[in-house]
Amino acid sequence: MSWQDAAFWDMHIQPGILLSRENRADRYWSWNVLRQIFPLSQWVRNRRCLALTTFIANRAGDAIPAAMHLFIERYPHLDVRENKPAVLVWFISAASDDALLALDVVVPPSLGRICIDTAIVASMNLQTEGRIGLHCARAGGDELKDFYTHICQLHCVPIAARLPVRTRNDGRYFFADEALAEILAQNFDPLR
Repeated sequence: MSWQDAAFWDMHIQPGILLSRENRADRYWSWNVLRQIFPLSQWVRNRRCLALTTFIANRAGDAIPAAMHLFIERYPHLDVRENKPAVLVWFISAASDDALLALDVVVPPSLGRICIDTAIVASMNLQTEGRIGLHCARAGGDELKDFYTHICQLHCVPIAARLPVRTRNDGRYFFADEALAEILAQNFDPLR
């Protein structure tokens, strides 16, 4: 993700998210801020962040940012039965259909699923075998939790389970282990 990608998003995509009637966890995000400041907070903890942009072509062939991603590399895996590193999906945001249509983009398949696939592929490329974890923000409501459960088919960390980091388990943590990551990645192989 370049600073130009973040600026384009904040100028052309974010206003539609802000005005959306949907429960969106990303309603007040600024990718300029997320991209610059949040990786520094992980750097002091000796962790690296990976900032990526997913582009889609509009009718004129221009590359339009359709999804934004900020991952923490080599984070403790949320499935504490395995003491292995994973990629933490820290922030992801998908453009609304209306924003993409206004930019002359034919609406793609589920960008949320593409965000999860991007995390899995990043994990594979970072030698963490597809393992990912994420926290489902409360601001996304039950709709976001249902999305991760039913559409993305991620495993939910049971509310009684302990987490590998010092934070309270509110029952909104999800993960993919190696086996699930392989299955989910294969679903998108025809699009690669």
